[in-house]
Amino acid sequence: MLKKRNRLRLRQEKNFFSQAVRFPLSGYSLFIRNKVCKQPQIAVVVGKKIAPLASRRQVILRKARVCCGRAIRSSLLAPLEYVLVLKKEFVRLPEKQVVQELQEKANKVYSSTGK
Repeated sequence: MLKKRNRLRLRQEKNFFSQAVRFPLSGYSLFIRNKVCKQPQIAVVVGKKIAPLASRRQVILRKARVCCGRAIRSSLLAPLEYVLVLKKEFVRLPEKQVVQELQEKANKVYSSTGK
């Protein structure tokens, strides 16, 4: 699971999606904003059209948060802000693939910041 200090609160953020870089990936879309933080901050979103039942959305969210939490604990992610917009196919993706894609895209964005 994600610790509270690693959660991005999208309701408090203004213009996040207009400032972020979008990466459409298999099973989810990834938005990364070039705002450097002390630690990576992640928000996970599942729409009602993807999973109409709240219990199903929670299962998908839990799996995504576990993947992100493991990536943070093993220090694989750059200290940026991330939003994962999940699709139905996310449940079938292997965790290693998700973590690897997150790491690759984060490094690409982080290296372009010049920090």
